[in-house]
Amino acid sequence: MRKNLFLLGIIGSILLGNSLSAQSLKTDTKQKKEVVHRVKSFKILEHTKNKMRVEVLSPKPEFEIVTENGKEYLKFKKIEGLKQELGTPEIPQISYTLNIPTENLSVRVLSKETESIRLEKKIKPIFQDIPNYGVEIDATRESEIRKIEEQNAKQSYSFGKTYPSQLAEILPSGSFRGNELVALKINPYVYTPSQNVLAYHSKMILEITFSENPNSTKSVVNRNPSLSELEVLSKTVENFQEARASNFSGGKKNKNSNSLSASNNFDTTEKKAKVVIDEDGIYRVTLLDLERVNNLSLINFDPRYLKVFKGEEEIPIYFKGEDDGKFDEADYFEFWGERRVKTYFNKVDSPDMYQDPYLPENYYYLSWEKDKLGLRLVDENVAPIIVDDPRIGDDVYSSDYYDEKIHYEEDRIFSRLGYINHNTVLGASQRDHWFWRESRAFTTEVIEIDLPGLHGDGSASAKFTMALHGRTNTPHHATISINNQQAFNTTWSGQSLQMLYPNPNGTNDIPQSLLHQGINNVTFQMDGSTSAGENDVILINWIDAEYKREFIADNDQIIFRKPVEDLFGVPFEFGVWEFNVKGFKSNNIIAFKKGISRLNGAVIGTFTDPETKEKSFRFRMQDRILSNEVEYILISESQVKTPKRIELNTA
Repeated sequence: MRKNLFLLGIIGSILLGNSLSAQSLKTDTKQKKEVVHRVKSFKILEHTKNKMRVEVLSPKPEFEIVTENGKEYLKFKKIEGLKQELGTPEIPQISYTLNIPTENLSVRVLSKETESIRLEKKIKPIFQDIPNYGVEIDATRESEIRKIEEQNAKQSYSFGKTYPSQLAEILPSGSFRGNELVALKINPYVYTPSQNVLAYHSKMILEITFSENPNSTKSVVNRNPSLSELEVLSKTVENFQEARASNFSGGKKNKNSNSLSASNNFDTTEKKAKVVIDEDGIYRVTLLDLERVNNLSLINFDPRYLKVFKGEEEIPIYFKGEDDGKFDEADYFEFWGERRVKTYFNKVDSPDMYQDPYLPENYYYLSWEKDKLGLRLVDENVAPIIVDDPRIGDDVYSSDYYDEKIHYEEDRIFSRLGYINHNTVLGASQRDHWFWRESRAFTTEVIEIDLPGLHGDGSASAKFTMALHGRTNTPHHATISINNQQAFNTTWSGQSLQMLYPNPNGTNDIPQSLLHQGINNVTFQMDGSTSAGENDVILINWIDAEYKREFIADNDQIIFRKPVEDLFGVPFEFGVWEFNVKGFKSNNIIAFKKGISRLNGAVIGTFTDPETKEKSFRFRMQDRILSNEVEYILISESQVKTPKRIELNTA
């Protein structure tokens, strides 16, 4: 939740290292399929070149009783911003920063949800602070000041006026490194002193309009900011992603500046459109999807020449119906898309930077220049026709499990990590600043993780990797257990990173017999045994789990490779492998060999679980495997994804 009062305060707090917290939507934490969204009180419903429609949610007010000049008043708890007018009621005002043009700015409330609250005491007026600069203030003079303030407050409180008078206002707040910024100020709490009633607007839908000055030489969005500038913008500007994806005017390109991400570091002038995604999966694009893109010309479009690029690399796609050289309504193309992760990950310097710190979205560029045909996934038959018979001399290998690795991470808490030296190799710019949970001394924090398809063999064991970080600049001591089985007992010091890895000898592995198929509890225990005592506070960033998983689809999808070795460490052979994948709710199953082929010929039948008697569909296939890197993707038709959006490429 990014709530900012003044722009200078925003940028200053970032550079000086203050911390704030944010909540996030509870999403599927298995990061092969995860979409991690940061929950905010500010949600963008519509964003065009000259209009925004937003939803603002505000928490229900909480009060405490305070005494001023011998009188009791109500004061808002957890105030993040104030309407600073002396003598008027002390009412929170929340400000959001937007990156939009500053011409013809206006805002209006389209709808609101309001609750009327009758208060027992008056809300405290804003009194002037009387600073003490080492010189004693005359008591008589202070008394005179207070009397004047009380008279002003009495006058303000005696009329039927409401405070504040407007629910929302918007005004320019300057620019930052070539990015025009405005402040949207929200007043969700409106007080009528004469009636002692507070109107609480829990939800408001706002429409913001604006326009660009065609004669202005200024840029609205700097298209080539430095990474440090991006860090500031991404943490303070509510429409950071939308502004960068918009066709607002941009500044001149600086060849020496760092671009937004590695995948944007290439010439896109021949790329006519870009497909925007924010989660892993198989994506399908139809003719209608492209026709909906404003100003995108499909004249002379020949689907055989369609190319899809991830960064500078063209990726192979599956295109149904391209043979006739026409993109018909029933035709479509599919590709494997990945959300942006490990953009800045470095196992030595930045092992905690799994998710991209600036953008979760990834861009796939489309081109259909008739210079050469586009790369395609081949059709491959995986029908199970080979029999395991030594007389034929062709063994068929199989296994009950494969090696699964799942990443769990939710971005809920943001910390500036102000004690990190920005000038060192491991400075704040190379640290992940978003965290999942906080754990404090003398408390226990429990995180639930899901282990689908857990192989129940008692000889199998699971390995865990975790990224922690000190929040306080003190010594730390944490004990981490999985289902009450200790995995780590760790100590470190300072506001620093602490990576926890499996021991090579397996001493901190967890037997899979102690784990559950489904929900498992990861417990963080802080005993306060360090010299910091109750001030020992750490941040939990993410958890990786590696375990033996049965070939069972989860949510009608599964991604797997052949297992590398058996439970005793003996390597599995290469050759013909048969896979039997059960657990599908639908028999309409699509299969890919990642980056190579679209699979057909598999046998799809029904399967009844002998214990639960639950029925599902089973996918049976065979393939000759010569590398441990071969990866298979099986999904039901219902799990095929649609891109978040497709845009004209204006780069």
